[in-house]
Amino acid sequence: MLKEMKVMDEPKKPEKPVSEGGNTIVRTIFGIAFLIVGSIMGIAFFAQGRAAMSWLFIVLACMGYVLLDGNADVRKKNNEYRIKCRQYDMDLEKYNEQMKEYEQNKKDVRAYNFYAMCVNKGVDSDDQKGINLLAYNNGIRDYQQALELYKQGKEYARQYIEKENAEKKVKAYDNEKKKYNEIVAETRIYGKEKYIGALRKKLEATENLANLYCQATNLNISRSTQKAQTSDWALLGGLANGIAGSAAGMATAMDVQRKNAEAEAKAAVARQAASNDAAYFNQAAYNTNVEAAGYRVKIEEINKKIIDFSDEEEKLKMMDIEISEWKVLDLTHNMKIVLSIKCDKKVDLLNTKGVLDGSVKILIKKDGKIISDTYYSAPGFNETNMSKVGFGSITTGETLAIGPFEDNGNYEFEIKPHKLWCIER
Repeated sequence: MLKEMKVMDEPKKPEKPVSEGGNTIVRTIFGIAFLIVGSIMGIAFFAQGRAAMSWLFIVLACMGYVLLDGNADVRKKNNEYRIKCRQYDMDLEKYNEQMKEYEQNKKDVRAYNFYAMCVNKGVDSDDQKGINLLAYNNGIRDYQQALELYKQGKEYARQYIEKENAEKKVKAYDNEKKKYNEIVAETRIYGKEKYIGALRKKLEATENLANLYCQATNLNISRSTQKAQTSDWALLGGLANGIAGSAAGMATAMDVQRKNAEAEAKAAVARQAASNDAAYFNQAAYNTNVEAAGYRVKIEEINKKIIDFSDEEEKLKMMDIEISEWKVLDLTHNMKIVLSIKCDKKVDLLNTKGVLDGSVKILIKKDGKIISDTYYSAPGFNETNMSKVGFGSITTGETLAIGPFEDNGNYEFEIKPHKLWCIER
């Protein structure tokens, strides 16, 4: 059953400011008049030595300023009101559009749910009795209305399924395109870097972490030796004695000693905590350095191995690799390709056992012309155990090509070396 969409609340129209229009103009005129007349007359009377009259006109000028200032506040409120009105108009337009969508959705949902009910009960458009029965139980008394509802629901279901399939197709294509890009990216990692690339990153991160642990250790060692900040009780007591007498001096000295003892106790707790933290971070630094040393050993082991990049065509002949199966995918019309791999020939590197590794390029042809291509890389990325890497460690492989391809297309495939090498086992 489909559910009806939710609708936003109807926007509220903003309230108008109390004062606007003609009153604003009147206040402006009087304000300017009071300000000009009051200022001129006030200065004139003050110059004549008639201070009482000058202050009267200065008050009149101040009244003008107050009127103008109040008018500015009114203009500000009117401007805010206009902005709110514009926002209200936009919100109202959006609300009306959504209401139209809501009403249509309401009809579609009702029609679809009635059609879905008919389908679930095995009732089709030719079954008048069945439609009448289901319509009656849903408050519909007219057969033609029920039949029209059935048809509308069927059409809505068709459109809904088409939309859902289109969304699935887009999502599937994006996922497959991402996978193809990863396939291509793997071919750019070759040689010893294929096995130790991740180890290098881990080593760098681990060394940085060990460095932070060492800094934290040194900082806490410094804090574990810090002494409390205390005052000289004898000096301060003597000062108090000289100023206020022996009783005051003794009280001051005792108070300073008490505060010094409290400070020393707090400092002792802080030193112990810092000492504990220093021990913790020192152990963490040691463990992290041991981990980093392990990464260095593995990297060095790989770097010492003999590797051969020469004559890739001959290396391709060292295995039997072919397309065993291919399929055009339903939604995206991209192509899934399965390879059969047999690589049991002996690989020698200066009388040392080795493995064949790397990637191949697959050309896809139609009528003798190349229309697409893809790649396949042997397993073993970030693997230092050589028995688990290369073409000899598998019998099948899978890759993906980006289309579109035809379901019944007559395609040909050619496998060529892309980046092939032999490395000491």
